[in-house]
Amino acid sequence: DSKHQAGKTGAPSPVAPSTSRRLLILYGSQTGCACDVAQRVARESLRYHFEPDLKTMDSYNRTNLPSEELVVFIASTTGQAEAPANMQKFWRFLRRKDIPRSSLKTLKFTVFGLGDSSYPVYNAVARRLHQRLLDLGAEAFHPRGLGDDQDNLGYDEKLNPWLDGLWAKLNKMIPSSLKPLPRGRLLPPVYVAKVVTVKTAKKQKRLDGKASLSSSSSSSSTTPSSSSCSASPLPLCRTLSSKQLQSFSNRKEILLGEIIENRRLTAADHSQDVRHIVFDFANDRRRRQQQKGGGGGRYDDLEDVSHPAVAAISFEPGDVLDVYPQNHRGGVLKALEQLGLDPNDMISIAVNEEAPRFLRDFSAEGLSSTLPSLISAIDLFTIYLDVFGTPGRYFFEVLAHFASDEMQKEKLEEFVSAEGQLDLYVYNQREKRTYLEVLQDFKSAELPLSYLISHIPRIKARQFSIASSCLKYPNQAHICMAVVSYKTPFKRQKEGICSSWLASLDSKEG
Repeated sequence: DSKHQAGKTGAPSPVAPSTSRRLLILYGSQTGCACDVAQRVARESLRYHFEPDLKTMDSYNRTNLPSEELVVFIASTTGQAEAPANMQKFWRFLRRKDIPRSSLKTLKFTVFGLGDSSYPVYNAVARRLHQRLLDLGAEAFHPRGLGDDQDNLGYDEKLNPWLDGLWAKLNKMIPSSLKPLPRGRLLPPVYVAKVVTVKTAKKQKRLDGKASLSSSSSSSSTTPSSSSCSASPLPLCRTLSSKQLQSFSNRKEILLGEIIENRRLTAADHSQDVRHIVFDFANDRRRRQQQKGGGGGRYDDLEDVSHPAVAAISFEPGDVLDVYPQNHRGGVLKALEQLGLDPNDMISIAVNEEAPRFLRDFSAEGLSSTLPSLISAIDLFTIYLDVFGTPGRYFFEVLAHFASDEMQKEKLEEFVSAEGQLDLYVYNQREKRTYLEVLQDFKSAELPLSYLISHIPRIKARQFSIASSCLKYPNQAHICMAVVSYKTPFKRQKEGICSSWLASLDSKEG
């Protein structure tokens, strides 16, 4: 990648002196990996006394780009060499033919891309973005970096040396009289959280805000214990409120669908479980009509919601359906027991004003709102927190601060060191450890509840190709889905969170 490393003029020219040490970081992320990298850049910039300004490319006012002096771009490639959803508007703007070729002549930039070399077109978005910025007169002050998911250490194999070079280059371009802060400095949590109500007589260990683990072992898979929702004071089979829907993403419209068919296509004795699942959105359309109060609408006289003019969902061939899954009830109950929480405990959550601004800027993450201010433990861990996902490197860095056992603390610190990256990859990424499994393995690291909620990410939508026509099946979307099930290198059984959850749902219950 050397031919693009220094832009058009070789060594970068210094940035004009400025009292501001603002560092604009723009990213495009589909599954969250590029967002994690962008947040890591922002965290590390604080160590060198920069003021990170973190935004998705689409949330940034792109008309300001010609007046920017310094930008770090992080971009992933998704689908068939496509840009992530939260940078498509930015990319379309940048590709406009009427933009003057010298419009970005004052901009100095660098790009890091996340891709997978097993695909025919590798890291296409980062490559195209880098070249387009050069074409518009911008200057690359640091070599373009391309992270490959196929490398032994995944993206980190290229990211770590790229970041070392980035800070060395920036410190030369914009010197500071202040010494870098120590590595591993713990930042305040994004949220302040605490248990405010305990609704059972069972003894709890959570009122002090510590995530103390019980001796019960965590489940190594997310297989549900039952496909039905059993009775409880807080049933999970219910319609989410409008406020709950808004908290899922920044999209204008979230549909509530009912599963009216969940049929296995492959034989019962076949190794692969493939499902035909039909989502019906007719009731969601009726719900929306009722919320609007009726009257005055263009199609008020059309009572049949199957009419194409008032269909709840429309799509074109090649479109995908984003499905927001929930964690399995059985796994969640085990997780709450492991963490010392009762399912009916009420948790208050507020944004921590002492957290760095880039962490509090939820528009940077593409979210329309924060977590609910008051929520039951079972809802928080079922609907919102990805407790069965695999943690990133920074989670181990946070754990190291709270580990009281010296051997565990030493191991955690080794994991986040440059020398321990391979060990971390073998233990964590390759084995697909969950947050709960890591907490179980490092029991002495008693995370305060605020840090626990702040560092377990939100459950993300999964995309499925739509396998039906909205003309033939109005208000419906059909998908054909293979249930993800596999064994890790250490022969531990794992299942996909979304596919196994969908497969467990009973179409008779909606």
